[in-house]
Amino acid sequence: MIRSSIPAVLLILITGCGGSGGSSPEPSPLPPQAAIEFTQSESDDGSVAIIASVDGVLSRDLSYQWQQLAGPAIDISNPRSALAAFDAPTAGDYQLKVTVTDRAGSQLSNTLTLGVPAFNPVRIRGDQVVSRGGRVSLRLGRSGDKSQPLTQIQWSQVGGPPIADMNSDDPELLTFTAPSTPNKDSLLTLKVIANDAGTVITDHAYVWVTDQPSPVKDALFDTPLAQVQAWNPSSPWQSALERCVYSTQLAGNNTCQVSELPLIGQQTRQPSVSDVMNRVVVSHPWMGDAFQAFLQQRDPHGDFRQLLASVSAVVISYDIRPSFYWVATGAIYLDPSDLWRQPWQQASINEDPDYRSGFGNELKYLLPWRYVKDNQYASTYYPPYLEQSRSFDQLEGDLASLLYHELAHANDFFPVDTLDAINADTLLQEYYSRSADGQLVSDQLTNSLPLSSSQMFELAKVQFQGQPASAIQKAYRPTDVSGFFSQDRASDDYSYFTPREDLAMLFEEAMMSHRYGILRDVAVTDKPSAINGDTIIVDWGQRGRIGEASLLPRLDLVLRQILPSLDPDRLIESLPATQPMAAGQSWNANLVLGPAAKVQRIGAAAAGERPPLTGRRHLGKGPDWKLSER
Repeated sequence: MIRSSIPAVLLILITGCGGSGGSSPEPSPLPPQAAIEFTQSESDDGSVAIIASVDGVLSRDLSYQWQQLAGPAIDISNPRSALAAFDAPTAGDYQLKVTVTDRAGSQLSNTLTLGVPAFNPVRIRGDQVVSRGGRVSLRLGRSGDKSQPLTQIQWSQVGGPPIADMNSDDPELLTFTAPSTPNKDSLLTLKVIANDAGTVITDHAYVWVTDQPSPVKDALFDTPLAQVQAWNPSSPWQSALERCVYSTQLAGNNTCQVSELPLIGQQTRQPSVSDVMNRVVVSHPWMGDAFQAFLQQRDPHGDFRQLLASVSAVVISYDIRPSFYWVATGAIYLDPSDLWRQPWQQASINEDPDYRSGFGNELKYLLPWRYVKDNQYASTYYPPYLEQSRSFDQLEGDLASLLYHELAHANDFFPVDTLDAINADTLLQEYYSRSADGQLVSDQLTNSLPLSSSQMFELAKVQFQGQPASAIQKAYRPTDVSGFFSQDRASDDYSYFTPREDLAMLFEEAMMSHRYGILRDVAVTDKPSAINGDTIIVDWGQRGRIGEASLLPRLDLVLRQILPSLDPDRLIESLPATQPMAAGQSWNANLVLGPAAKVQRIGAAAAGERPPLTGRRHLGKGPDWKLSER
């Protein structure tokens, strides 16, 4: 695809559409004779990117709404951003309209018609908008035949401010930091050349870099963030959501007050899906759409809605990696990797590696985990390059376990039966008061039924904080770690990171067993030079460790306070007996346990690849955590 800048300018008089509320609306940044300009691709391969801009006005001061007026139905990656990107399903004429609104409510609109061929299976996925200094990933898509890999892949920049750190260690994935261009928006143009079974493919991609205010002093988030909006623009909490949960202008010593954005349960103890969705903040509307559909279709017991009573907001953004909960805002922050159902949605998610991926490299053991049902993986793994659709059935296990984990944190800090007693001005102040009195559920767990392995606590600093390993730790063998871990009463090594993670891991594993019949495997293995499920050998391992007798008193304490509507006795009685893994066998050979292991051979994973062996999908931190410490 050859892309070029083709301005399509239409002068439109501004029409006032109401202010931003109150008696003194913000002045309009739009000049009296403003015009929308389109910068578009020639789209000769059917992959389209169109940027709408207003000369002299920064994108951050405007909101956008794209809609399709004519042509075969398309999926615009983010119809509420300055850039409309889509793949044309069939050749034809497409007509789009964009409406631009400034902070005072004044509007402009313009339409564009363009002829587009059907998209080429081999092209760059991920035309996007990013804040200056933000991380960018672009993937070379190949939705056609996967049997012949692309070769001779070369990436280059052909337009815009120079990029300093382009990385393509994975030849089909380009990552970099958007250059900083203060006080202006800028357009980056990237090019790729590849060989597809003897055919040379050339494509270009657009990245629109927006100027954003520099972080304030003591900012809660002091690195660049994606632009986010309330999923429901008519939410009564819209203004507070966009100010109080995901912004570099929010100071750590001046968080929003509880009165501005209370926890959902302070308004209603039994939140409806609508109550929850009024608190959702997204970078792309599809993320909120998917979250709403999940709550409507996959929460039959109301667990997630009940647990969401203890949060102020749900933030879902393409740049959140990994997921986390933060008491400073009272919000949970979700990586959308567990929400996408269509390839175009997956393509909008940043693929930058988890910053913790290199931690513990010097250690000589692994502690892998997985979720299993009926002796098979409980979810299907989809490598990003596959470009396949998936159903709720295929993502439910991953998303449910993530939600149980993050919402356990929220209910650890603010259990539902304490919400009426919150009287501090901010949630952070309320946390400090509750923590000083030892009222957090995780503090009660640690004080009454603590973990005891000093070695595992020290190893957690290496594995999850990036602390350098000591000579003693480097000398540990799998059998040493098996002894440290198996004789204690943690459900996972992540439990040693903080007392908060200890609680969340217990709750997550128990709920996945109780509600879904999905069991968690955890093991200690060796660490060969080539690491995969067939090469790592189990020294010790268990399936369903949450059912181990030594863990049950700890689980009982957690369940009674985190989700009091449950019957803890009944849940604990229903937990299946823990199953041991076969020492000396590979991780893959231990997928099938019990009598079936003697007769059943292990088949390939449904998507053609095994899920990653290790890695945490969530981030634990204290109230003073900042992104710079990641």
